[in-house]
Amino acid sequence: MNVRVLTVIADDAGLDPHTDDAILAAARAGTVHGAAVTATGRTAVLFVRRALREGLPVGLHLDLTEGRPLSGCLPGLTDAEGHWPGGKSALASAPATTESLLADELHLQWRRLVRAGAQPAFVNGHNHVHALPPVAHALCAALDAMADERVWVRVPRPLLDTPHDLTDTLVPTHLDALERALAGRAHPDAFIGMATMGDPCPEALAAELDAVPEGATWVEWMVHPGARPGSGFTESPDRELEARWLTQREPLERLLRDRGFVLGGTRA
Repeated sequence: MNVRVLTVIADDAGLDPHTDDAILAAARAGTVHGAAVTATGRTAVLFVRRALREGLPVGLHLDLTEGRPLSGCLPGLTDAEGHWPGGKSALASAPATTESLLADELHLQWRRLVRAGAQPAFVNGHNHVHALPPVAHALCAALDAMADERVWVRVPRPLLDTPHDLTDTLVPTHLDALERALAGRAHPDAFIGMATMGDPCPEALAAELDAVPEGATWVEWMVHPGARPGSGFTESPDRELEARWLTQREPLERLLRDRGFVLGGTRA
């Protein structure tokens, strides 16, 4: 059996100290290989500095739905007070004329991490908004302008049917277009983590691993460790369960080994 590498990426870093602590604890346990930082979060800069001290790679968790954009009011995308509307419908139907606004916001969020000392290694989106066509176009244009082919992008193609209401961002044709736009840029061969959201248990992980296509040698696992009290949507008790699970490396490695996977940050 060929050994396949499972790269574990923790989303939502930089939102609050409790979430940050849980992510870093999992990284120390050797079960998290990168943290996707919400640059608009209140602890984003502090988290980047902590992650650098721990040697944990960071990436950008592009936020276009929560709070306020760093670039201020964006006509057609934010409300009258300059807040994101909280959903994805405005982004999904955004005209091509807004792509430059989205690209500017992406650059500002990226630059905030860079100014904190990071060299972001990857990009994904909160609620997978980066897979929506207007955002994907802006993202790919921004990455091309950066001229750094080492930056990889999540392609969140679910392997199993899940109960989560993300069908508007995980449309197969959108994901196909994202993959085509990323041609020539490295990204994992497969993506898992939808089944363990809300059900952080070995059985859910095993089901997703068993669904990974043959020939996929680099697989990304999206995780959301956290700790109470958290703030807003990070208060979910599932995050605390996931954090506890991720600090128990030995049973996790046994489950992976039985299926031909090893934990690691890069392709085999």
